[in-house]
Amino acid sequence: MHPRVEPAAVDETPLSGESASDYVERLARAKAMAALSPTRVVLAADTTVALDGGILGKPADRDEARAMLRSLAARSHQVLTGIAVAVVGTDGDAVVHSALDVTEVVVGEITEERLAWYIDSGDADDKAGAYGLQGAAGLFADRIEGSANGVIGLSLALVDRLFAAHGLDLLDFRSPAPIDPVEAMKPDAPILHDHIRTKGVEGAEDKLTNVTERLAFDMGDVEKGFAAADIIIEREFDSKPMHQGYIEPQGCVANYTDDGQIERCGLR
Repeated sequence: MHPRVEPAAVDETPLSGESASDYVERLARAKAMAALSPTRVVLAADTTVALDGGILGKPADRDEARAMLRSLAARSHQVLTGIAVAVVGTDGDAVVHSALDVTEVVVGEITEERLAWYIDSGDADDKAGAYGLQGAAGLFADRIEGSANGVIGLSLALVDRLFAAHGLDLLDFRSPAPIDPVEAMKPDAPILHDHIRTKGVEGAEDKLTNVTERLAFDMGDVEKGFAAADIIIEREFDSKPMHQGYIEPQGCVANYTDDGQIERCGLR
């Protein structure tokens, strides 16, 4: 799935006396409604960390991040994610289904040395509760009880149930099948020659001879393969000439040597 991502302009200030569970589900529903239009299926979410019933949002600065992590050390807390899916019904009215995912996280002791290292990394700056388990803070968690996806992303099982509540099948929103880089580089794979373009780099066309001879795709939808290659190569030679890797959804990931040879080429 390659959704269109749009930030929602929603006030995230907790209401007076609002519980953490009510807070994240309210925000998820508000975000879904803010982005809704008749042609869209909107998936929205909000996550917070709760300790002793109190909400730990994103730290205002690194001093607050440090204080949050100290408060979480050597004990358990909850990570709560509200998820909402909104559509416009056949009668023109908005319909929103939402649910709550709750995971218990047990954090071990955090030494001052590791605390300083993590804070200095900047990873805590934009995270609820001042940490993200998908990053270096995974060192701090002794165990979790509940959905790991709910902590590091979204519970896909819950998203699936919310889509089903609208009569939608999540698999209907699948992207094209992923490409196997090994299969794509086989000698008998179709080669893209004329469909690779460059711009703004002197001598790039000559150097591309070896690149185009070795850059192969097997995408099923060949025209989409051409478009992806065009984007990648144009940006590659326009902004990061000849030796830098570049990543684009459904495009090529490649490193080039100074003489234009491909060191590694895969697809994502």
